[in-house]
Amino acid sequence: MIEELIGRDKINWKIISDKVNEIINVLNKIEEGTEDEKERTTNRKLLE
Repeated sequence: MIEELIGRDKINWKIISDKVNEIINVLNKIEEGTEDEKERTTNRKLLE
């Protein structure tokens, strides 16, 4: 994963930003309790 985030000459901030936003969205859904069973499984795997 680190190889994806750091390019040869520069850090790919877009990929990092997208991943951070994805994790924030998952955490918000968990906190709100609005995730369904399929999302719950997917989200737990994402957070590992």
